[in-house]
Amino acid sequence: MNFINESDFIVYYSVKQNQIIDEKEAIIQSADFSSSAYYDFKFNGLYTLRQPGKYKYFQGLAAIPPKTIINTESTYYEIISNTPNYKISSSYNLDYLREYLELIKHEFLGKKIGVELSGGLDSSLVIEALLKLKIDPVLIGFSSDEFEFRTEREIQKYYHNKASNSILLKYEDHYAFSNLKETPVHPIPVSESHFFQRHKTVAVTARNFNVDILFSGEAGDQLLSSPLNLETNKKIPLEFGYWCLSEHWSNQYVYNKLGVQYISGMALGLIPSILLSLRNGQQFDPMKIWARKYFNYCLPHNLSNYAYTAFHNGWVAKGLINAANTIEEICELSYFQTRNDTLNPDKMKSMALKYGALDENKKKLFLINLAYSTWFYSLKNAN
Repeated sequence: MNFINESDFIVYYSVKQNQIIDEKEAIIQSADFSSSAYYDFKFNGLYTLRQPGKYKYFQGLAAIPPKTIINTESTYYEIISNTPNYKISSSYNLDYLREYLELIKHEFLGKKIGVELSGGLDSSLVIEALLKLKIDPVLIGFSSDEFEFRTEREIQKYYHNKASNSILLKYEDHYAFSNLKETPVHPIPVSESHFFQRHKTVAVTARNFNVDILFSGEAGDQLLSSPLNLETNKKIPLEFGYWCLSEHWSNQYVYNKLGVQYISGMALGLIPSILLSLRNGQQFDPMKIWARKYFNYCLPHNLSNYAYTAFHNGWVAKGLINAANTIEEICELSYFQTRNDTLNPDKMKSMALKYGALDENKKKLFLINLAYSTWFYSLKNAN
């Protein structure tokens, strides 16, 4: 049986009731712990909200991302993108993109707009589009004295001087994995919960500026650099569906609770189709060189003339070191519940302290275990 989620929020399907249930019911159902829950989550991996495919139910639940269809079977469900009208077209060009931006501009009339100021190419393109539309956005970003992020700092300064309201927070005050014990209760473990506090800080800042909608540059990595094999008049691949291009969990469980909408400025309406079409057959392009050249008429030279990939490993590793004691405490509950040795608090603390030296498989397992443990802790400590 198929269920369609046409909303902008994650909804939850219950196998037992064979219907969509509200979030409170989903939380109650997920709290009725089964011995297989951890293994089902581990099998699914961290990205069920971002990638189409077949997954096991978690506690008899399936999370349905926005703008998607799921096909439900007795032992698994399949997430299918709901983007049949989005195609690659040779008619798309820069003028069409400009016209389309003017068209969707009306959807945001009367709204206070903000943008995450990362200093990277993707968010910079969002800012440039808004400026061309005569929208003066509030810019909120993170800068660092401890970590060197190549040209990001210069780009942040550039846009800081172009906007009426701009604020740069310190990475050192908002490390990754901070305040995990305050993660909001949620029905199914997710990787986005690791960065809850960072998003909460941005959301509070946006609210203080009376921002209604905060745009991110999320989706740029997929649209501007992912491997492609696309033909004109063909539908865009499932992995480029709107629903996998935004941090919907962060919007739903962090920003929305503070009265702010958090969405990708790169994934509005037809923009994914337009950008993929503009690439004109470009293959894997991790430095996004084609986009730097194509949009060089509006980008600062640091972005159009130089290519680099952001590298935030130091910030993540330092965050885990700072959070090691909290991670140990959080994992005590999940370890007691599962008796699974990979959730052993001492081992999880040790892995947090030496995360930067772990191989990719161990890093993935650690993050899966932490997402599961954080989810479990939030349920056990819910008011």
